[in-house]
Amino acid sequence: MIAVYKITSPNNRVYVGSTINVKARFQKYFTLKCEDQKRLYNSFLKYGVKSHVFEIITECTEEEMYRLEATYGHMYDVFGKKGLNCALPKNGEFYAAISEDTKLKMSLIKKGKRQSIEQRLNRSKSMIGNKNCLGAKNNKKLVLDCETGIYYETAKEAAICKNINAGSLVNMLNQNHRHKNRTTLIYA
Repeated sequence: MIAVYKITSPNNRVYVGSTINVKARFQKYFTLKCEDQKRLYNSFLKYGVKSHVFEIITECTEEEMYRLEATYGHMYDVFGKKGLNCALPKNGEFYAAISEDTKLKMSLIKKGKRQSIEQRLNRSKSMIGNKNCLGAKNNKKLVLDCETGIYYETAKEAAICKNINAGSLVNMLNQNHRHKNRTTLIYA
């Protein structure tokens, strides 16, 4: 059965989810195989799974499942203090909207961690050809300051020297219709 469901803890905190197989999903919860859903998992550990109320909110089709999950999730305020969700489908699609609390925790976990050389090289390789990446090697375009005759290797370098926001400068140089070029800089 495809459905959107609700789980209510003994202290009235709510979790909303959706699944294409309710029986299998509830079985997963009863065997505590939901460690990735931290708030719900911790509630199960604290109060016991059997003390939670499991309800099916509505049966639905697979196409409308995520939209309904997001709708009911917002209706029950599952991100706030009354909720047990860390994420919900965003705009009714599979990718998740993450609660501010979860974003903060993710940020704190990563603070102070330094990426390995291998991770930095992989990140650098993934940026090659990315038009939004100012530092990507094959995006290098010479920039000329018409007033002084100075050439800059990249728009980023020119922006730093001219004390201009690099993203704004790139938009001006590309003659983006919202960013009229008010500088003496042009692509050479």
